[in-house]
Amino acid sequence: MNAKGGIKVGDKQYQVKFVSYDDQSVGGRGAAALHTADHPGPRAIPVQSVFVGLGGAGGDHSEQYGKVMIDSGGAEEKPFEFGNKHLFMVITSASHYLSGAIDALKSKNPHAKVALIYSDDPFSKMVLAAVKEQAKTAGLDVVLDESYAPSTTDFGPIVNKVIRRTPTLCSAAGTILTVPRWRVSCTIREPI
Repeated sequence: MNAKGGIKVGDKQYQVKFVSYDDQSVGGRGAAALHTADHPGPRAIPVQSVFVGLGGAGGDHSEQYGKVMIDSGGAEEKPFEFGNKHLFMVITSASHYLSGAIDALKSKNPHAKVALIYSDDPFSKMVLAAVKEQAKTAGLDVVLDESYAPSTTDFGPIVNKVIRRTPTLCSAAGTILTVPRWRVSCTIREPI
């Protein structure tokens, strides 16, 4: 891109330097990266990928320097509650990840049962709290609301609870999604 003159904005050409940081999902690291020598504040246009905690710090950074921040993967909504003018979300916010699924389920089966299984981490809890509220508002029966420690490796007891409750929909967040037995236990046995 730079070999062809960079990015043209109006009558000006700008050279681009892409800098990537892995915050290792540790709070504060993403925000600190915005202020390092390799990522100088006034010129930087942060593009957030998936770290939930960067949204607030990145939003502050974008407002401080009057630069656009593109929130492309961290679906946390809190940064958008402060009236930032330079912060843009280009994905669905966490509280609406499964809104369409809940609406579709209600339209096909207004008496459906929903099981909520999620890792006890901030992002998973944020997503599933919204799903729970939407399911209740839709008049669906939440038959299981179960969190587990992020360090959990034996999901057998949780899977057994799901099987006993016979939900129509299993909404899950976290590492449980990688467990083959989990996927088998959540196969819908009857059409919605």
